[in-house]
Amino acid sequence: VAVTFLLRVIDLDHIPYVLSGDEASMGIEAVKVLRGSLSNPYTTGWLSHPTLYFFMQSVALGLGGISTAALRWSSALCAALSVLWLYKLSRRWYGRRVAIIAALIYAGWHFAVHYGRIGLYNICDPFFALGVVWYAQRGLDEGRWWPWAVSGLLLGLCVYFYMGARLIPFILLMFLLLRWAQGASLWRRYRRHILVCALLAVLAALPLLVYYLRHWSDLMARWSAVGIVPSGWLANEAVITGKTEAQLLIQQFRKAFLAFNLYPDPTYHYMPGIPLLQFGPAIVFALGVFVGVFRPRRQMNLLLLAWYMLIVVMGGMLLENPPSSARLVLLIPPVIWLSSIGLVTLLDYLACLIQQPRWMSTLAAICLALVMFYSSIRFYYVKYTPSHTYGGANTEVADNIGRYLRAFGAGYSAYFFGSPRMYYNFATIPYLAQNVSGVDAPEDQNADLTWVTGSGAPVFIFLPERLPEIEKVMRQYPNGTVRQYKNDRGVPLFYAYEVDVP
Repeated sequence: VAVTFLLRVIDLDHIPYVLSGDEASMGIEAVKVLRGSLSNPYTTGWLSHPTLYFFMQSVALGLGGISTAALRWSSALCAALSVLWLYKLSRRWYGRRVAIIAALIYAGWHFAVHYGRIGLYNICDPFFALGVVWYAQRGLDEGRWWPWAVSGLLLGLCVYFYMGARLIPFILLMFLLLRWAQGASLWRRYRRHILVCALLAVLAALPLLVYYLRHWSDLMARWSAVGIVPSGWLANEAVITGKTEAQLLIQQFRKAFLAFNLYPDPTYHYMPGIPLLQFGPAIVFALGVFVGVFRPRRQMNLLLLAWYMLIVVMGGMLLENPPSSARLVLLIPPVIWLSSIGLVTLLDYLACLIQQPRWMSTLAAICLALVMFYSSIRFYYVKYTPSHTYGGANTEVADNIGRYLRAFGAGYSAYFFGSPRMYYNFATIPYLAQNVSGVDAPEDQNADLTWVTGSGAPVFIFLPERLPEIEKVMRQYPNGTVRQYKNDRGVPLFYAYEVDVP
């Protein structure tokens, strides 16, 4: 837990190197909580996301100030706590050595590290899934009601977080059905406990469920926006490409299914340039899938395969632009387990072939897990972080403008010459520069400056393509200071003209 937390909390202000618009949009909602304009945790806010998480982020902002690092703290903490339940479930299902290997892989896996370092709540999906299943497992093992109650409470609370968490009830159901098929007398022995679990889940989720009953469109908003059927993408793409809808569905499935082995994430939420697993881990993961398919009844292999297929279909195939890593975060636990099983199985067979004791294969497996841990951490901090691909070019500009304007504080007004490429309401800018008001310049580059309000000391910001307009600004506001801001590759990001105020 400590190592996992440290790897996700060190230098949060600069790694990832910019604050994305999605992170900042959630941050703006959290600031509303601090200032009292958002007071209901049982409703929805930005892009129909439930508001409870914004209240959690507001605690960090209240303690650490309105900053990039404070906004990301809750993700780091959630990611660190998840490894505890991951270890416990791994040990219960597969033994100590698989548990150690799984924890090592999780702690250092670049995909898990990244989503544990950004101010989005996607990383809460594994946290709730592991917690729900772990306490249900404890309820079965111990025969007491309180683990079922905790499982139900977590199951109800997950509704307030990322949309993918809505699949966690299906994961719990698959787990219970598998345990029933393995011989557990679920309904006869645990029906009261299961009812307690269901009751607490409903009670915990009830405030938001009531809201959704009154605002059905908010419940289905993201599915309507990015689902390939309701958004019309599937039908339109069939017309554009000439492929049948069945061919497109197969293509979608292939991209999602092979997100960890072949296809890289195409979105700015991560975009590592490689599949979500590096070469070595991808091999043992594929072997783990093979073992799971041919030994489905051993321990919980069938659950891992079903869990994997559920998210591949619902979070990948049926949504636009797979494999979008943000929608596959709930796959972190089953991928880690299958990779650990594949590594252990491979080394057990090798030890058997060369007639070595089992402890030798265990030692070798842990050593290889440490090598994968180091390689993945090195990839994230040494290769990915300096590549500056996270967020995209406009996010890099917005982050630098926000940090620049934040130094001015209250009493200043920023006039932004960025349209049609960018606008001042790109969430990263207003989040970082809380006290500076902003106005967008007209898109017509020949327009005069009558739109400048004159309230507050003016600061003019120009994107490179609109820099020629600085001349008319300098004529009306002489004796100012021109500043140029570049990234570390020497590419101009923006220009600022600071008017000297008497």
